[in-house]
Amino acid sequence: MMRLLKIEFRKIGGYKPFWILMGLYTFFLGCVVYFLENFSFDNANVNGQQMDFGGFDIYEFPFIWRIMAYTGSWWLIFPGIVVIMLITNEVGFRTLRQGIINGLSRVEFLVGQLTNILLISLYCLVVLLAVGLMMGLTHSVDTSFEAISGNMNYMFASFLQTFRYLILALLAGLFFRKAGIAIAVLMLYTFIIGPIMGWMLSDSPLYFLVPLEACWDLVQNPLWDFGEMFGMGEGQKTVEIKNVLSTLGHAAFDIGLIFLILKKRDL
Repeated sequence: MMRLLKIEFRKIGGYKPFWILMGLYTFFLGCVVYFLENFSFDNANVNGQQMDFGGFDIYEFPFIWRIMAYTGSWWLIFPGIVVIMLITNEVGFRTLRQGIINGLSRVEFLVGQLTNILLISLYCLVVLLAVGLMMGLTHSVDTSFEAISGNMNYMFASFLQTFRYLILALLAGLFFRKAGIAIAVLMLYTFIIGPIMGWMLSDSPLYFLVPLEACWDLVQNPLWDFGEMFGMGEGQKTVEIKNVLSTLGHAAFDIGLIFLILKKRDL
């Protein structure tokens, strides 16, 4: 494992697009946090009526963890592009082929790529935790351990969401081999095709077969909680186990496809 880690670190250590794209993820997340910092529900207007929410602050513990998990999902395209560029470089520059010639097995290569994805997912999680903790401590009246640790299951859901999304990005990069095509397909599916399919199958048993829908349902818009008060929709109560299992199932299926491509395709 340490040998694989050293190999992967050598590849990404001096790779500027990696640091730029991960920096963009952090930057845009920070921008959202900054612009929402003064958001208050005091005297909010709902259906033409002034509503008093008693000075509720969306950055208070433990609600902030839902906010961080949800806003973090907006920018997953950046680490997704990172994964695509890394794998297409492996194919395009023949480093994958050379590694196999030098004795690296296909399983070891796959484990190396999954390790990259795990580390990138952990980076995203650490950013969310650090920003959330900083904002929560400055905005919360209750900073007890119980308050801070509440809703922490949404952080786990965010990590799983990131990991699953990057698995799909890896599959796209390996299947199409060209970074531009793979990125275009990933963006098209993420922002257009996937949502349309999810909407069309929302009331169908086939809904959970749509690759990313259960993944997105892990962390839903937390502001729906307040719409529920006025009959405008139902908020998320918890991270549902069916979404966790479906997300893990899709990730395992994609990993299987990736291994088949590595095994059958001329690299």
